[in-house]
Amino acid sequence: MISLRTILLIASMIDALLLCTNALAQEKFSPKIKSASHARLAQQIQFSVAVRDPQKFKSQYQSKVVLVDFYETTRIFRISSSIDFVVHAFAADKNILFVDLLTRPHVESRNSTLNTALNRINKAKQLRPALRGHNMMISIKEQSFDKTDLDLRGRTVETSESPRVVSEHATAMATFIAGIGNTSEKGLGVANEAIVTASDFSDIFPDDVAYFDDYNILQQNHSYGTSIENYYGNEAVSYDEQVYSNPDLLHVFSAGNIGNSKPTAGDYHDLNWANLSGNFKHAKNVLVVTAIDTSLNRNPMNSRGPTFDGRVKPELTAYGEGGTSDAAALVTGMTALIREAVKNKTMPTSAALLKALLIASAEDVGDEGIDFTFGYGYINLWQAVQDVEQERFFNASLNHDEFKQFTITVPENVRELRIATAWTDPPSTVNALQALVNDIDSYLIYDEQKVLPWVLNHFPHSDSLSARNERRQDHLNNVELISINNPKAGTYQLVLYANLVSSAQDVAVAYSVKSADLAWDFPAMDEVIEADTRVKLFWNNPLDQRAAISMKLNEGEWNTIVDDVAEGETSVSWVTPDTLANASLRLEVGGKIIESPAFVISPRPKLTVPFVCDDVFALSWSPVAGASTYDLVTLVGDSTTVVRRANDTLFVGAKGANHFYTVQPRIESKTGLKADMINYNMQGSNCYVNLFSAYRFDDVSNKVEIHLSTHWNVSRVTFFLVDDNGMLKALDTQSPGKQKYFTFLDEHLTGEIMRYTAVVELVDGTRLSTEIVSVLVEQKNRAILFPNPADEFVTVLSEGDGGKLHIVDRQGRYLLSFELGTRIEEIDIARLSPGLYYFQYERAGNVTDSGRFVKL
Repeated sequence: MISLRTILLIASMIDALLLCTNALAQEKFSPKIKSASHARLAQQIQFSVAVRDPQKFKSQYQSKVVLVDFYETTRIFRISSSIDFVVHAFAADKNILFVDLLTRPHVESRNSTLNTALNRINKAKQLRPALRGHNMMISIKEQSFDKTDLDLRGRTVETSESPRVVSEHATAMATFIAGIGNTSEKGLGVANEAIVTASDFSDIFPDDVAYFDDYNILQQNHSYGTSIENYYGNEAVSYDEQVYSNPDLLHVFSAGNIGNSKPTAGDYHDLNWANLSGNFKHAKNVLVVTAIDTSLNRNPMNSRGPTFDGRVKPELTAYGEGGTSDAAALVTGMTALIREAVKNKTMPTSAALLKALLIASAEDVGDEGIDFTFGYGYINLWQAVQDVEQERFFNASLNHDEFKQFTITVPENVRELRIATAWTDPPSTVNALQALVNDIDSYLIYDEQKVLPWVLNHFPHSDSLSARNERRQDHLNNVELISINNPKAGTYQLVLYANLVSSAQDVAVAYSVKSADLAWDFPAMDEVIEADTRVKLFWNNPLDQRAAISMKLNEGEWNTIVDDVAEGETSVSWVTPDTLANASLRLEVGGKIIESPAFVISPRPKLTVPFVCDDVFALSWSPVAGASTYDLVTLVGDSTTVVRRANDTLFVGAKGANHFYTVQPRIESKTGLKADMINYNMQGSNCYVNLFSAYRFDDVSNKVEIHLSTHWNVSRVTFFLVDDNGMLKALDTQSPGKQKYFTFLDEHLTGEIMRYTAVVELVDGTRLSTEIVSVLVEQKNRAILFPNPADEFVTVLSEGDGGKLHIVDRQGRYLLSFELGTRIEEIDIARLSPGLYYFQYERAGNVTDSGRFVKL
């Protein structure tokens, strides 16, 4: 029996806990303000301030702080002031809800690479060529991208929100999202018919709704971060409110690249978890993305969850070897294609539905099930497209305390059933201890069994945060995932229950039934893969036993390329042969043969510019073995067009408006990889002569040399000596063959200056003369000073090695003396006053030459 004393003690402990909780909930200064260094206390810096009554705040403080901006929907001011003033003035002000120190954002990857195989983007686009994100407006919030970039031509719109500063990072993100591939396939984005526009991330709060409405923008990419900010701050509230008020608007954020950092405040302080870069990434209604490479490995620098209150962030994973920025851009492009697919069904495309579709169709990665590192899995775009086409999604609305039941039919031969429920939740109170407002509970019923969603342990300990997921009710997240491996065919009942603060809540549900049949995912149909390159081959399901892979080139024999693929694998690494060929692969497992679609293996040609003359230019490229012909491609307007189908590897054309060219080999009716597109004017090529020079080679000779840009059409090269009257004396004539470099040693040294030129004669008789170049030649026992007059330095030409030069004034006084070690030496005469001076050249103790010069 419990004593009265014990009961009172427990009651007092509960009261203390409640007091502590209320104090935490009402804390109005962010950890960044409380931990600011003493040196920053008086500095003028920017803050965000959430208030109850904006007019009252404005009238009370507009003369004391600088009001920079105001976000009406969330009643948040951006101000400039000092920490000293803010802490003392705002602490007791009940009108002020929360104050945060604004942090300058930074981009989150530097070395961007594009891979569209892992997330099955290639397969989706090859099998559904109409999915291109046609004319969908996508905003990129950071700095501006290069609107003249060849891969973004005709696909950009400038607005009043576009930043002035252009960055390579923003250009890479824009290219990943919507590049049109003019330069090569490396510049082909995910939604390559979308239109991109830029918005400035110097203000990290959401852009005004009018910006999105005026330009019909429904998606915005955010590949940047700030620092670890583990709280439900002003930015997080603002993004949640914006999406709640505009439910079709989707914000995609990179998780961050500060995975080696630990929080210094909050529940997860000093743990190597919960290091998302920015409190806006703790918003419920945005999509946060992390990255993996093609081997499904995570870079330790990638940030991971959970959020401040234990929710699952990041939600999804995509390829991003250069960082989570790249992954976010790919996901922004993929969501555009899914939105387009849903629109083709004439159905609404809320952000919650897009989330649900991508999560339901995703593939598990890392430890089995959901986790705080990879979220709900990595995106499988092809599976998501199929789910949309089969209409495996629906929208519903629930009132408080209401149950609703929905039927889901599962066919035979299904590897996995995944059901994602997502909703756009109302914003919570700023700095709330828990962000979720409306709680939707989901569970699945089949054969009188109740299957609950997957939930993670968010207790602040590394063992808990890395523990496997378990099935139980979720009261934290506004996304819930239920999955069943190898489900029985039949009818399942999805039950949703609403525990709401608001009167009603819209909910999006998507489900994916993944076939157990084995199929190739990469290479996709008509894929072009670079020769002599290590690539990853992908298929859709884990192998249930060991397997082998063989290859056939050009209707030849099947040859084994990988003789032992381990059980459970969904990919294997392979180095492509160095050839141009039509190819097929087959996967042999358990007596079954799964043949891939036909694809092309192609070397990448290298395009060079032999010459650029006044009226004509030439392009040449390395021959590709097996090529039947070559397509020469130029840029006309915003897109490329074939200007010539060639049998050889040289093109000579008249100069015109088009300066950009590339070439690609053909094999039968298919094309191989493009060479990287070049501007022939920017390759350093001249009109046949790239370099002509002459210089002193040794004691008895001058060396004259010429580098031609090409030997094509050249008949001969002649070297000439030019006398003082400009007359030419032929020294040597050479025929090129396939040679492009020619030299001549002139051993007849005369005079002080010897001048040389060369003439390149073409087959048609055209003569191209080089410039005239000079070589200074010393004379025995003599010294030559130049320039004359001279300023601070004068150059001496002599035999060097043992000679001396003396500077003498008009009274015969020796002022300066120099040892001459080389034929040409520059001597410092800055200390001399302006005027006329004499010099004496001495060798072996005798003055052998003299002269005069003027010092300026």
